[in-house]
Amino acid sequence: MNNGGTGWTDNSGWLDESNHCSWYGVTCSNWNLVNSLILNANQLSGPFPTDLHNLSRLNSLDVKSNTMTGEIPNDLCSKSSFLLEGDAINCPNTFNTATGEYSEGCCDVVLIDVDIYLNYFTEMTLGSDNCNSLSGVNADICDFMSDKTNHNIFEGGYPGNDFDGDVWTFLKEREIVLRMYLNNGGTVWTHNSDWLGSDSHCDWYGVTCSTVSSIIELDLEYNALVGPFPDLTQLDKLRSLKIQGNSLTGSVPNEICSLSTSSYNLYLYGDSSNCPNDVDVNGDFMSGCCDEVLIEVDLYLQTFAEDVLGSSNCNSLVDAVEIGVCNYMSNKDNHDIFVGGQYPIDFTGSSVWEYLRVSALEFILVLVVIG
Repeated sequence: MNNGGTGWTDNSGWLDESNHCSWYGVTCSNWNLVNSLILNANQLSGPFPTDLHNLSRLNSLDVKSNTMTGEIPNDLCSKSSFLLEGDAINCPNTFNTATGEYSEGCCDVVLIDVDIYLNYFTEMTLGSDNCNSLSGVNADICDFMSDKTNHNIFEGGYPGNDFDGDVWTFLKEREIVLRMYLNNGGTVWTHNSDWLGSDSHCDWYGVTCSTVSSIIELDLEYNALVGPFPDLTQLDKLRSLKIQGNSLTGSVPNEICSLSTSSYNLYLYGDSSNCPNDVDVNGDFMSGCCDEVLIEVDLYLQTFAEDVLGSSNCNSLVDAVEIGVCNYMSNKDNHDIFVGGQYPIDFTGSSVWEYLRVSALEFILVLVVIG
């Protein structure tokens, strides 16, 4: 009566004159003592019953997929040799935010409620499951991640074994690339097909995943990314990051560099403004953080001026000839080899750096003759 029996999906036999052992969901021992109640997904409502522990022979209780309120009483949790299956809202088992799983405890099987699950996730990643208490990008991430309609994997509830991969890890990686999108101008990217859609982020433009839905490649080259270089260190299965040809600021984080240069073997292709690789005496980038460096001509010419004249700031020079050479050499429009403002990867001379040295010497001669 307390749990809405008249509205149950199946209440066959309940409250009629037959033996209660024949009522729907009830199984008894040979002595007509109840040893099993299987009432899952049966529209039970109201407070969780407090007197089931008095069923002395009860050894199995399955009441998951209902809408009862309140926690399962301690005296029922403490019963030995007892199989208990319940909803997350009723089971007092501790949720482990490191694994995204419920720890062993009162319920042997906890049916995960997606809304509660996503609240745990936002609490773990953002410090709060109250999106209104957050601000800026964190508030936007909270709104997106806590809404189960934004994640098709939850269309039929928690996917469990139906999902190829680990759901908690999937959400962590989804949050990371979502943050990159919001921090790095995703709305104006050249290509942003499917980003922020409810489909798996493995289907978003430039994202490639493994067979278990872990991100293994990000290919966002020449895609108009702006803002600070994204923190992708927690994508621990990432093996290829192509992010050159954008306008990101700051150096590649040390944590990502260490992944690129270690046995972890992350392939990284980035812009020279972000890659901290050293430059050798020939103006070539040495092995280091980035496996490939997209040379930005303006920075390249500044490095050249610094090497040849001691400064890339022409206004800081004193000698008139040096100032003239600096102004001429640091302007990419004065060098035909930089057609379209791009570094000539198919240059046929000895090296671009040497070509610039010769050009600088020739220009010095011109200035001397004119002078």
